[in-house]
Amino acid sequence: MDLLNWRWLPNAITLTRCGLALLVGWLILQLGGGSVLEVDPADTAEIQLDYPQYWSSLWPLLVFILTALSDFLDGYLARKLNAESEFGAFWDPIADKLLVAASLLALCHLYQWKLFLLIPTLIILTRDALVTAMRLIPNVNLPVSRLAKYKTAAEMLAISLLLFALAWVELYPWVHNTVFESGLLSIFSLHHVGLHSLGLVILSLAAGLAGWTGWVYLTRFWNSK
Repeated sequence: MDLLNWRWLPNAITLTRCGLALLVGWLILQLGGGSVLEVDPADTAEIQLDYPQYWSSLWPLLVFILTALSDFLDGYLARKLNAESEFGAFWDPIADKLLVAASLLALCHLYQWKLFLLIPTLIILTRDALVTAMRLIPNVNLPVSRLAKYKTAAEMLAISLLLFALAWVELYPWVHNTVFESGLLSIFSLHHVGLHSLGLVILSLAAGLAGWTGWVYLTRFWNSK
């Protein structure tokens, strides 16, 4: 099979990632309201839920991870198929930004727009909108920096932890009944609030990187005029 016939595939995956980003936001909203900070695992241990109901809480996390990993796939295929293009170079970071924006806005809605999540979200989204707008200007070249890639990685990790913390509230009854009582792997005793707090710390770090890289891009933009 001639691999050149598949040169359209990386761009197709990138565009699919844009659609999946919106799906992730919708799935997060389906988790319902209420903060994990208001739930004590000790209180959930006795809750009797249907297995499909609380396992479904993992869907936002699983689809988010799958969507994030597709970024590596389209990049690999673009190099493998010699299919790197201006279209892919432009839409690839936009797909990442759309995934982050949809996820963070949906999480902010779940947490009733609390400042501890809203502030880093606004910093990240404002920076991303500004950088995207500058890249739309003709004859402006702002390639993705290494520090910006670290920022994106931190955002993905932070969102994954926050989604896992939300899912943990629903998964705890099953883990308690099958793991704790059977004496298996005490690592599962990790408290969901700890996951939530770690996610917020990493998100704050990502917001700091967003502010710094946004300033660097803005400086490069003005110097190129």
